Amino acid sequence: MFQQVSLATAKRMASDQIIRENQITIYTYGLELVFSSLAGILALVFVSFLGGKPFWWLPYLVGFIPIRLTGGGYHAASHRNCIVLFTAFYAINLSIFSFFIIPKVTWVVICTVNVFILFIFSPVEAKNKPLYAVNRKKNRKRSLLLGMLNLSVAVSLLILQNSIPSWLILYFAGSTMACVSIMLAVVINSFRKERQS
Repeated sequence: MFQQVSLATAKRMASDQIIRENQITIYTYGLELVFSSLAGILALVFVSFLGGKPFWWLPYLVGFIPIRLTGGGYHAASHRNCIVLFTAFYAINLSIFSFFIIPKVTWVVICTVNVFILFIFSPVEAKNKPLYAVNRKKNRKRSLLLGMLNLSVAVSLLILQNSIPSWLILYFAGSTMACVSIMLAVVINSFRKERQS
């Protein structure tokens, strides 16, 4: 669906002379990414409104995106599957944090585990997105820095005895889901290697 809409949009842009004919393929790919990303965000906004927490999607994305971009992670077979999985994980998080109070020490433990995941595996290369040596080193440093920052905030809140605001809980949840995505990619990549050998 996204590919068809993107191709039609790129062809229209070419017929309106916004782009050249030989640029249709590259614009189709770029538009497909934009449209699927927007659909994913709209799905989170919709779930947030249904759950009575209209803005919780924002800190979740702020926590998820930077670690996902720098640390890599699982890529679904299609944009539709990606949106469905992403939305389902968000809905689970939203449900948990709407009904349960998570002790502050739990976030210290989770953020510590996240740092170990990033230290051992980051960045995880995707099948269709190879990483060059320079990018790998830079992304590794950035993902570890983000993980350590998250851990520092969690430890500070525990020491200061401050309660964790809901927006920060969703931020931690987003960054944790990015680390879950990294682990999922590691498991799937190792499974593929075993099947090929």
